[in-house]
Parts: sequence; structure tokens; C-alpha cells
Amino acid sequence: MRGSLLEVERIGTSLYRIGLCMLGLSVFGFVLTAYFRLLGHVNIPSTPAQKAATTALGATTRLLREIRYVAGGLLCVLAGRGLRGRKPSGWLVARNAALVSSLFGLSSAYAVWNGNASASSIAFGVSWFAAVWYECHWLSRREVKTQFQAADAGMAKPVLIVLALVAMVAIATSGVGTSYR
Repeated sequence: MRGSLLEVERIGTSLYRIGLCMLGLSVFGFVLTAYFRLLGHVNIPSTPAQKAATTALGATTRLLREIRYVAGGLLCVLAGRGLRGRKPSGWLVARNAALVSSLFGLSSAYAVWNGNASASSIAFGVSWFAAVWYECHWLSRREVKTQFQAADAGMAKPVLIVLALVAMVAIATSGVGTSYR
């Protein structure tokens, strides 16, 4: 139990800062990709047919990938805030963020389902689910759970809405993640 109070607070603060950086960079990447998509300067292939196909599919796929990054950044920010607050609802937010993050591993399951999974895609999926399992296991440890205060009002509705939106993004864009591995 030595140092575990600082451990949860430090992990929450680090996760929050990493999430803010991820969120800022991914929003910047999304804006840049959308800007180039609107201008039509994605890739300049040689024939008009190649240009149309590249512009339509390539930029859209990149935009969806950036949306996945924004959603991942939001999960990190939510989990970090939950751990820093050390309230039961914060613990619940962190655990639910970990569970929602498991949905991003569906891209590997999608690749296996379509039959175009490589060994690295399968290894990524297995590693992803193992990491989520470890996160949930760490959050369920008695030393961690006892650090959260007893009196709490519960999870706020905006947090539930954000978690639901991130889950929908993870499921809806699960086919996008396989194209970049």
C-alpha cells in the first residue's frame, strides 16, 4: 500500500495530460486533413480517374482515422479526470473509459472477419485486449478502490454522453483502423 495514493493521482494526472496532448494534436490533424480535403490537394495522381478515387477514398479514410484519434484523446482525458478526483464516480468513469477503449480493438476483429488480417493486425488486437484487461484489473485492485472517497453524487450525464459517442465512433470506424496497419 506504500505510495499507492500518489500512484493513482500521478497516473491520473499523467493520463489527463497525455489525453490533452492527444486531443490537441488529433483535432489539429483533423482540421488539417479536412482543409486539404476541401481544397482537393490530397494526392495528385496522373489520371483524372485516379485523382477522383484518391480524393474520395483517401481523404475520407484519413478523416475517419483522425476522428478515432480525437475519440481516443477524449477517453484519456475522461479517465485521467476520473482518477485525479478520487471519487467513486471517478473510478467508474475510468473503468468505463477502459471498457469503451476495448471497442477500438474491433478493427483487428474486423480484419479477421474479412479475411485480410495480417499477423501484426492479430497481434495488435490481442495486445489491445490484454492491455484493457490489465487496466480493468488494476482499477479493481483493493488498494486502488479504497483510495476513492465514499460520498459522491454519481457520474455526470455529459460524461455518459461522451462515453456513448466515443463508443459509437469506435464501432462505426472499426474498418478504418485496419487500412493503416
